[in-house]
Amino acid sequence: MGGRSDPRPIQSARHLHHRLRPASLVLGICHSRDFLDTPLLQEDPGAYLMDHPWRCFAAAGGFYALAYGIAYAASRMVHRESAGAIVPGATSWTRAIRNELPKGNRAVVITVELRDGRHVTGVVRSFTVAEVENRELHLVAPIKVRTRAGLRVNLPEDFLIVREEDVLAISGRYVKGNSSS
Repeated sequence: MGGRSDPRPIQSARHLHHRLRPASLVLGICHSRDFLDTPLLQEDPGAYLMDHPWRCFAAAGGFYALAYGIAYAASRMVHRESAGAIVPGATSWTRAIRNELPKGNRAVVITVELRDGRHVTGVVRSFTVAEVENRELHLVAPIKVRTRAGLRVNLPEDFLIVREEDVLAISGRYVKGNSSS
């Protein structure tokens, strides 16, 4: 047999009433403004559609506009405190290093795990924003390196550029000042 094994539950009249409320509102407005002849529409919908296609199309458009407007307003009310999960054009680096920087914090200290096993820690000064091949991270002093053997070294350099092709993972923390201390 080609049917559903779990039939849909019978919906209550109250539930159905809430689902038809936007359609009732649009039809009521159209009827009160003499835009649609609702008794004739109810009597022979096919003939009414053939005689007045633009009126039916406009009523359907009004219904869909109202329904989408209600859905949009409801989603804005429910998710008003939530940040967007998908931000077009924003890379993970941009979101973590710039967009999600908490108020009052002025810097991001990151530890970059390199593909050769070293870990480099420094303050992010800048980074490649665009989603391009082989982006770069610009780290500034104090810069610390942990070698594969676990030896910790403070680099004397003022900055270090790390290319994406060398990066295995990035972790970080937000700090109030400009240093990693």
